[in-house]
Amino acid sequence: MAASFPVAGSGWQVKARSTTNDPAPFQMTWYAFCATPPPGYRIIKKTETVPNGQTVGLTCSTDKVPYEFMVNVGAEAKGTTAALTTSSRWTNPSSTITYAAGGGARSDASTVGIDLYAICTDAYDGSTDWYKQGRSSHDINEGPLWACPADRTSIGVTFSSDASLRSSKPHTISLSDWRLTGININRNKYAYDIDGGVVCARR
Repeated sequence: MAASFPVAGSGWQVKARSTTNDPAPFQMTWYAFCATPPPGYRIIKKTETVPNGQTVGLTCSTDKVPYEFMVNVGAEAKGTTAALTTSSRWTNPSSTITYAAGGGARSDASTVGIDLYAICTDAYDGSTDWYKQGRSSHDINEGPLWACPADRTSIGVTFSSDASLRSSKPHTISLSDWRLTGININRNKYAYDIDGGVVCARR
């Protein structure tokens, strides 16, 4: 996966590239969850070029209290061989400010262009929550199964890894779960680490 990010007013865009540089078409299946935008809904974006493996950071507005609420994040790693390795968020416990992070890597350059997106709303309305998952290690093409509490539905996912996602699929067992699998951009490695979280909505 090279990109997964929100598009204002219309949905979500995803981009993928062949890991073998084969120019032939390949089959993909994408999923989208749709909802009525909450008050103050807006998408912000930051563009930066960073060394491979480093991340770009972004926050919603903190000009007034309560701070804007970050609903979800998205990112794109740009370049012909670019792979997205981070599209994540975290909250500083001491300030309750939520930060987005995006990162990636290229095999044909030492730096990568990153477009990082965050969905911001006026304030937290209680309809969604983000549940952090622990870091885990997996073989290539395998990955974790993350889940919301049983009374909630999974509607999105964030991740940070030394690999790129090969699949990110909701509701593989129940309405609460989300399955991820990864493929390492370093061909000399046969395992990868991943952490992140799952975005959950009240049923």
